[in-house]
Amino acid sequence: MGIVGSLFFVAGLLAAWIAFWKAYYAVIRGSHETHWATTDDGWRVALSRYRPAPGAPKRPMPVILCPGLGANSLSFDLSEDVSLARHLSSKGFDTWVLDLRGHGFADRVNPFLDRYADWDMDDYVDRDVPAAVELVRSVTGAPKVHWVGHSMGGLVLYSVLCRGADYIASGIALGSSMEQADHPTWFKQMSRLKWALPFVPITPLGIVAALFSPVAGRLENPIDEFNMHFGNADPLRYRRALACVYHGVPASLLRQLVSTLQPGGLRRSDDRAAYLDGAAKCTVSLMAVAGGRDHQAPPESARLTLEKFTGAKERKYELLPDYGHFDLLIGKTAAQDVFAKVEEWLARQG
Repeated sequence: MGIVGSLFFVAGLLAAWIAFWKAYYAVIRGSHETHWATTDDGWRVALSRYRPAPGAPKRPMPVILCPGLGANSLSFDLSEDVSLARHLSSKGFDTWVLDLRGHGFADRVNPFLDRYADWDMDDYVDRDVPAAVELVRSVTGAPKVHWVGHSMGGLVLYSVLCRGADYIASGIALGSSMEQADHPTWFKQMSRLKWALPFVPITPLGIVAALFSPVAGRLENPIDEFNMHFGNADPLRYRRALACVYHGVPASLLRQLVSTLQPGGLRRSDDRAAYLDGAAKCTVSLMAVAGGRDHQAPPESARLTLEKFTGAKERKYELLPDYGHFDLLIGKTAAQDVFAKVEEWLARQG
């Protein structure tokens, strides 16, 4: 067969393996419709809409849910029994789940077009978010939106507020921290590999996650513990998440996120200014929810990030001792412990 033929054969087997498990763990979405918004640099971001349930209380503001690093909109609708999107919809909220560029229903990287995986946080903040919010406001007629972000989705929330965005009515960050220099995040160990980023334009997170999805969560181990607290996670849901939720992450984005490990926290890639420099000017009500066993966004760093927003109309910090990172969305009792708190907060904000 030869070396080249053998490589193609192995690649074919791996592709078939991944395709099988993606199909096996496939998720049936509960969204009612999908909309696309075009950014000022030509990408299309996607928004899956979950209309308010008939008979539910009327809510004046729509809600945008934003996933974490490398994740798509299924983060918030992984199954019928654990779905923040469906939960909020059932309580009367017009709920929109965002797929940022390169993820889910949004435009994906196409090597045959003049668009490559070279975006970063600034592109999310300056381009994707304004386009998404404008679409939701146009469709619903609402002047502002509530924003709920998980992990990096919370960083997006904090960042747009630090930049003076006036279209956020209130915000919730789940497992998010803008500055982790003095906190024991496991990202510090992973950052030692940053020397390899120039050689890997896009980290194949989605491929690797799907490849190992059928064996994940079966035995307690540090790799899975990085994403969830074993005592709080349903292994089947976790395997479904690995198979269906993740996509590749550009090296340019990872390089920028390394700045969260430095004093001052996340910085813009264009002028190196710290986003948190503008935190005190924010007057929007904010809530932060942190898992006591979160190895990605340690609870103390999540609390201190919230405290930077000294001008916020209201600030609330919720610590869930027996939660890790992704189980904030898919934990065994997430509906009672997390979703109910999110719903209550949003209902109070109007």
